[in-house]
Order: sequence, then structure tokens, then C-alpha cells
Amino acid sequence: IIINDSPDDLKTTAVLERYKRYDSRIKVIQNPSNQGLIYSLNAGLDRAKGKYIARMDDDDISYPNRLERQVAFMEAHPEITVTGSWVSPVGSDEPYPFQRETDPDIIKIDLYMGNAAISHPSAMIRRAFLEQHRIRYNYDFKSAEDRRFWMDIFEAGGIIGNMPEVLL
Repeated sequence: IIINDSPDDLKTTAVLERYKRYDSRIKVIQNPSNQGLIYSLNAGLDRAKGKYIARMDDDDISYPNRLERQVAFMEAHPEITVTGSWVSPVGSDEPYPFQRETDPDIIKIDLYMGNAAISHPSAMIRRAFLEQHRIRYNYDFKSAEDRRFWMDIFEAGGIIGNMPEVLL
């Protein structure tokens, strides 16, 4: 699912339509006007049908095996609601130091202390958990939408972990 929040950008629209013709699995959602990140994130959640939701932005680069590795991890760890991965800058395999934690309890503590212990664009989420608990991004947290989202998952009993490998 690709959300295009810049409907007036005809170049982007043309590129997305071309990709959609090549692969029928690609679903393009064209916002009627620029609605912003939270609207677009929720639009994607509302249209997702798969078992897992993998999140990323247009300027992120996933490693080719990211989705395969995260699905395998989620299948092997049914108690985990969300898994992130380590993230490195372009051209490096060295992960950023602030998101290396893998212990779900420490990730939870870090989040309550105001630290982003999981990289939002590296997240893979169990869709059924979000549906069951009616969790969506909150419009009141425009500059920290992911932190409130993670807190809502924790408060509903979810567990968040990080895979100890660079996948983004």
C-alpha cells in the first residue's frame, strides 16, 4: 500500500501508476489533498489486509531481506506484537547507537522515559492486534505520532522488540 499525500505532484503520481501496472499487489491510495502524515498512516492501517504491517517512508531504504527476516522473527515469536530492527545510515552497516536495545522490557522503559527505542520506519506490526484494540495514530501527537502509537500498544498489553540486525 502506497499513500500519496502529494496529489498535485504529477511526476510522483505517474511513477506510482506505472509501478501499479507492473505489479497488481501494489495498491496506491491518492489522498484528495495534502492531509499530513497521521491521516496517511491511518489510511494505510485502515486498508491493510495482511497478517503483518511493515512501515516505512519514501526516503527509507530496506535491505532486500528485511520483510523475510521480520516475518520469520514474528512467526517464531508469537508473543511479540511489534518488531523493529537496527537502522544504519546510508553507506554503513553500523547501527545507530540509540536504537540497539532488543529487550522488550527495556524498550518499554526507554519509551516511558521519552526515548525512541524503536525506529518507526523499521517496524513490523501484527495487524490483528491493532484491529482488536482499535489502535490508530493519534492526531494530538503530530510531532511524535509513533511514541503515542507505541504507548497505546503497550497499554493494550502489546510487546515491542527489536531484531539485533540492521535491516533498514
